[in-house]
Amino acid sequence: MNPLELFRKTYSKKIKSPIMNQLFLLLHLEEVGAGGLFDFGATLPLLALQFVILTFVLNGLLYDPLLNTINDRNDYIVNNLSEASSLIKEASSITEKYELDLQNAKKQIQLDIIKSQKKQKEVWDLELQNLQQTCNTMLSKLNVKLLDSRIQTLLYLDQKIDTIGSQILGKIFI
Repeated sequence: MNPLELFRKTYSKKIKSPIMNQLFLLLHLEEVGAGGLFDFGATLPLLALQFVILTFVLNGLLYDPLLNTINDRNDYIVNNLSEASSLIKEASSITEKYELDLQNAKKQIQLDIIKSQKKQKEVWDLELQNLQQTCNTMLSKLNVKLLDSRIQTLLYLDQKIDTIGSQILGKIFI
């Protein structure tokens, strides 16, 4: 049977497009051709040469620039990461320094507060002592005044008692 008739018989009913029918026919005819799948004629070295040339062209035009771009991008990323890590280290060292300074400042402030509280207590105690001494001197002055006025009152009362006593005696004996 003729390959054309075999193709028409098997595939023409399934494929509705005439262009596709012709393409399948050409493909079928090529497969049935003389060398088959492993034809080692002049086309195999030509295909190998085309493959090698295409490999070099693609390496030169596409892969090398693309690899260079990828390597540049990797270098850029590595540089940025190293800069970022150095900035992070610097920031952490600055943070530690400021935290240490802050702790020292807190301790110093606490010491200053304790000193000022002691000073205030000393001033308070001194003023309290002065006030106590003032109160004591005023009390002693008042005690002296009261004692003087008591003595004077007693003397006055003694005189009055004597005068009243003598008046009573004078009235009794008169």
